[in-house]
Amino acid sequence: SSLAALQSSISAAQSTANGRARAIKGTFTGNGSAPRTISIGGMPKIVFLASATKSGTIMDDGSASSSVTLVSNGFRIEDSSYWASASGVTVHYVAIV
Repeated sequence: SSLAALQSSISAAQSTANGRARAIKGTFTGNGSAPRTISIGGMPKIVFLASATKSGTIMDDGSASSSVTLVSNGFRIEDSSYWASASGVTVHYVAIV
């Protein structure tokens, strides 16, 4: 499942980053609008997103998605048609800062 894959990625990232970075996790609920900034208190290097049915990874080189960008205080959903923006969807995230 998407959540199992996310948990595996989180574990691997935390092992690699131990002592060098910090992982910030949380959730938000899509509201159908964009742009929308999810503030996490720092500039992430990578963000993992997952819902019950979908997942995505956004890296600081911008290679994974044009619908989500990394910003100085978190990440921003740029496209209202992106799955993580859909109204009512619960999105779990882990960001490595």
